[in-house]
Amino acid sequence: MSVLLRRAAPLLFAAIIGQAASADTLPPYQTLAERQVCNAGQILSEPGGAVLRQEASGTKVSITDLVSGKDGRLYYRLAGADRAFVATGDAPHFCGFVGERQAELRRFRALPNACHLIAASRKTLDEVNSFAAQNPDFLTGMAVFRAENGWLAISLGQVTLAAAPSILANSENIPADAYCSDGAGYVAMMDLQNGQFVEPDGTSLRGACLGGNASACRDEAGAIAGRPELADGDYADLWRLRLIGCGAGDVLACDAALNVPTRIAAHPLVTTWPAGAGQFSSPKIELARIGCDAGLLTSCQILADSELVSISGDPGKYLSALQALAAGCVASQDQYACRDMFRLLQKLEKAMSTPASADLLFHLAGLRAPSCRVPTTQTDESCLDLTLTYEALLSRPDITPDQASVALSYLQSRCNGNDPDACAIASRQAGHLDDAARDRAAAQAVAACQGISGNATCAKLDQHLGTALPETMRRRLAAFDELAAACRAGNTPEAANSCSEVLVYFAREISATKMAPVEATLQAACTPEIQSGCNMLAFFYGPSDMTGEDLFFQGRNQPEKRLAALRTGCHPGVMGLASCNQMGEMLAEAGDQTGAQASYRMACDTIRDDQGRSWDVKGDGGCFNAGLHALRKLNDRATAKADFDYVCKSPHDSNRPYACKHLALMTPDNEPVARMRLLEQGCYPEGEFMGDGEACLYLGRMLLDQRDALVWQDGARFPEINPDAVSDDQGLILTANTASQAFSSGCLNRWDAACAANEALLKDWVAGTYPQEAATCQIRDAAGVLQSEKSCRMIAYVVPERVEYEAGNMHPERMFLWPDGDRTVVRDSHPALLNGRPSAFYVSDDGLSTCQRNPETGNSFCIPGTPEE
Repeated sequence: MSVLLRRAAPLLFAAIIGQAASADTLPPYQTLAERQVCNAGQILSEPGGAVLRQEASGTKVSITDLVSGKDGRLYYRLAGADRAFVATGDAPHFCGFVGERQAELRRFRALPNACHLIAASRKTLDEVNSFAAQNPDFLTGMAVFRAENGWLAISLGQVTLAAAPSILANSENIPADAYCSDGAGYVAMMDLQNGQFVEPDGTSLRGACLGGNASACRDEAGAIAGRPELADGDYADLWRLRLIGCGAGDVLACDAALNVPTRIAAHPLVTTWPAGAGQFSSPKIELARIGCDAGLLTSCQILADSELVSISGDPGKYLSALQALAAGCVASQDQYACRDMFRLLQKLEKAMSTPASADLLFHLAGLRAPSCRVPTTQTDESCLDLTLTYEALLSRPDITPDQASVALSYLQSRCNGNDPDACAIASRQAGHLDDAARDRAAAQAVAACQGISGNATCAKLDQHLGTALPETMRRRLAAFDELAAACRAGNTPEAANSCSEVLVYFAREISATKMAPVEATLQAACTPEIQSGCNMLAFFYGPSDMTGEDLFFQGRNQPEKRLAALRTGCHPGVMGLASCNQMGEMLAEAGDQTGAQASYRMACDTIRDDQGRSWDVKGDGGCFNAGLHALRKLNDRATAKADFDYVCKSPHDSNRPYACKHLALMTPDNEPVARMRLLEQGCYPEGEFMGDGEACLYLGRMLLDQRDALVWQDGARFPEINPDAVSDDQGLILTANTASQAFSSGCLNRWDAACAANEALLKDWVAGTYPQEAATCQIRDAAGVLQSEKSCRMIAYVVPERVEYEAGNMHPERMFLWPDGDRTVVRDSHPALLNGRPSAFYVSDDGLSTCQRNPETGNSFCIPGTPEE
């Protein structure tokens, strides 16, 4: 097989098959950003404006935007220096597909934008079946056509014109003379029965289909699709028949073919060039373009699916998806197609780097509005996306009075039909409605919500109604009263949560200054009998503020009242934990260390009694705070050690790493083994907690300080300490690498001294303080020829990468030290780097070395051996 020959050969558009075949170049792939102007389509100076020029039918144009015209039509803006527009209806993906295919007799032409991947041509069916038997992996997608000259063309299936050049250039399992054909010269298709290609029975329905009869293909495919269960062979047969019908101009067959699993449609691409499966689409995308041009809902939705899941960053794909969903919405008034259109519309600014215009919002809303003006039921939410789109439109500064009138009329119509969402939105339109109208809408929303469950607006109606309205304030005060009652209900975590919500809700929704009702509620929930409000009452009297969306509350800064609330709230049991901790902190700051320790001790005793059964005590910190206070303020090392030991062994306490670190620092110098184990637990805690950066720093330092006494066991993460041992070079190398990991972990835990320690370690390692591994370094040129091979030294270490608001990453690197002092740095993690630049690993052509190519020089750095070795 001559791969180079196939790569050098042009992509062919074969009209006939055989040794005397003539050929033309296939057309280029038409991207989703391109359209065909049909029927001498008019190119306009503005959407709905004057005619600039007329283009011949089939002329390709590139689109850059989707806009609304004054004539009520949608237009594409065209690429180019001048302002030029074409109506979307005059510029489908493919001009006249149905009429053209139905009129011509060549029924086996490939889909638009696709071609038949021809692997071979044979004179007889015996030769064809011999080829098929020798290439069974291709049989699923294989089809055999008779050409006008009588030869039989063996197709591996249809592939897109985007994929075809790469398949022919890169595939290593198809013949060197394989090519792509549009199928215009094919006059019949062979039948595949039990793995053998045979002449079709011309008298049967199936035979008529294989002869190019679209109606027969529809009936035959329908019979297959109706079977109770379908195997891959059935799906492959169904795919062939649907494509015949589609190629003959049956647009419903094109649409139905989309139901065949993608693994069948993509089989020719996957089997001929597996690496291309992630780069190119199957021909399904072309079927969807055909169907969507005809206004078929399924086709339009499939055309838009990928952009709905994730914006690609390709404006052409986004515009195609949005236009497809608009077409599907208009054609079907299907609530899901229209919903998806509005959801994709919300992503326009991200996709196009510019917000949607009011005109476009208004136009697309109008596509759905006729079937949405009156709710079908009180709980009907099928038009919610349209309602929200009209709300967004009303907030736009570029909205016209006429557009605002239409939007308000829609909201009022929905509201009159007891749609709570529309009523609530209308109540918020201070820029378009007077207060009386808004208050009426708010009252209608209240009435519409009666007896409704599951509606998000009704669930928190007081927060969805317009502000400064009598009806709104009534609802908000009623909601506050419900929260206040729940706050005073008893000593439960649920009541305490309600007390927290009391303050937040009142400050955000009612008043952030006139807070007497909040204070009275929290006082009533902070008594010797009920303590559910004590913690929040202490916050109310404290110095801190609370900020958030539409929220600002400044604490009253009354320390005596704050301390009184904490004294009432601090008592044995889960409900007293937060108050005891806060009171301990407050008393310690005031100099009452005995009182502070007593407060912390009460919290710690509660934690110990609970033994991790309750979520409310996990990570509370009472015992850790008690130990830290005993150590720093009372110099009570025995109490501190007992508390730290309890926390260090607790799987539930988020302070566990810090407690282990403090225990390590309290461990005598003559117990290095115990100290190292505690530092390991502090740096690398089990479970979900992050390590203590300072513990990692101390661990790394201890590893280096004790390096001559460390013994490494096979597979162990950390070494043992043996003062009588003598570490060899491999042990010292492993110790230095482990210390680098510890320093890097500490750096990621925001301990800057650990970052500096890792850099110092690398500097000392390069200078020879620690052993370096022997290695062989090579330089190969762009052709893979060995240019230089030297004995060098290598060190393996870890580099931390801090990421704001994230845990960060640790990257293993190797530094190769050349005899002349040069350094080559290889990063082994994804993405692989060579001296700081992206460069993937590959095996040299001779199979002897693992290499990375310098993207600037084309030369490669290599080391002998392959990844498997």
